[in-house]
Amino acid sequence: MIMIHLLLKEQELINSDEPQKGRLKAVQSLRALLAQVDHTSEEIPSAPGRLLRLLTSLKGEPLDEEEEKLVYEMTNNKRFPG
Repeated sequence: MIMIHLLLKEQELINSDEPQKGRLKAVQSLRALLAQVDHTSEEIPSAPGRLLRLLTSLKGEPLDEEEEKLVYEMTNNKRFPG
């Protein structure tokens, strides 16, 4: 479900009249990170905190602000702390 959300968001940003390069870069970054997960043996967490920890671990460094915002949006938690 999260991968589908990211694909749709990426297409929306690509087709948008207003360029949002930072947001598009964040979407592409998260897609690349999630592509590293073996989806047959691991489940992608739907809780924002757990998903943030997974993505941070995969990235090897903290997510940037735009990436974090996307995680909260994807998990339907519109409240972004910070």
